[in-house]
Amino acid sequence: MSDKPIELFASRAERYPEPTQSDVALGATRAALAAIPIVGGSVTELMSLVITPAVVRRRDQWLKDLADGLDQLEAKVDGFQISDLQDNEAFVSAVIEASKAAVGTHKREKHEALRNALLNIALLRTPDEDQQQIFVRYIDELTAWHIKFLALFEDPPKLLAARVIRNSYYIGAGSQVLEDVYPELAGKRELYDQIAADLDARGLIGGTAFLHGSMSAQGMVSKRTTALADAFLAFISEPPELHRSS
Repeated sequence: MSDKPIELFASRAERYPEPTQSDVALGATRAALAAIPIVGGSVTELMSLVITPAVVRRRDQWLKDLADGLDQLEAKVDGFQISDLQDNEAFVSAVIEASKAAVGTHKREKHEALRNALLNIALLRTPDEDQQQIFVRYIDELTAWHIKFLALFEDPPKLLAARVIRNSYYIGAGSQVLEDVYPELAGKRELYDQIAADLDARGLIGGTAFLHGSMSAQGMVSKRTTALADAFLAFISEPPELHRSS
């Protein structure tokens, strides 16, 4: 095995990823667009001034955040070495897929979920490879609100307490709990009903009737996520070692 550091995971501020084949292809695309009469110039300007800088900026920040997490694991987890990951084909494949998703979004919650997923894969604390691929795809397909919805209904009393919301319900529906914890969703029934339908279709919650059906206070704050959802949430949660002091 080569002793040369894996530059992909360099996290120091002065070290940037080298241009990839995608960058080269993008440059070739810009050159081709420039040769198109009439519209070529404006399209090239769009690519050069808007799209390309944003893609490069997102890519670089994503790789630095991932590298920083791996550096922390190497410092805090006995026996963990970044250099060993070059032989972990499942991890390399997951990095490629997660990186595509990361560059395609500006949402911090999704970046964190993708980063945490890769750190857990690096630590070999994840489901089998096929399930890993499904979960990474879920992060890409679902919105930040889907993830927040799952986090709430995995353990409603926990999040209510974290938001300092007194659990004084008598009778009502799950939507009341949802809107209390996330007031940004108040009055947006069509949005969160669609979120619930998406999650139910993937087997991540056990139905959607709880959102609007009348129930007791205990029913309002009952767990609604499935075992599959709990595994997904664990997959995208930050490894506990990152909270420890070095």
